[in-house]
Amino acid sequence: MAARHFFICMVRAGLCSLNELRALSDQKKYIPMEIAKTETKKMSFSTCKTTADKLMSKHGKGYPLSVLHNSDEWYRLRLLLKNGAIETSCIDGKLILRQWSYK
Repeated sequence: MAARHFFICMVRAGLCSLNELRALSDQKKYIPMEIAKTETKKMSFSTCKTTADKLMSKHGKGYPLSVLHNSDEWYRLRLLLKNGAIETSCIDGKLILRQWSYK
């Protein structure tokens, strides 16, 4: 438990290396986060997927990207960054962009 607490504290402080963030993403470990900002835009599903992919590639160079859901009705990506995370969802004719910060 102490090692996990130390690691979470390092994440919160933004002291994790890219390799540590990748390992955390690969292991699907839970990191306590809270939503800092949410934006929503109406668009078609195919346009939304393209937009989400472009956003993630623009902001995520070298950071771990996870595809959380990929179906014909819902597309969800999460990018872990040193100071939080960005998540995009395409569902119900809209793009939902969420920015998360570590608790």
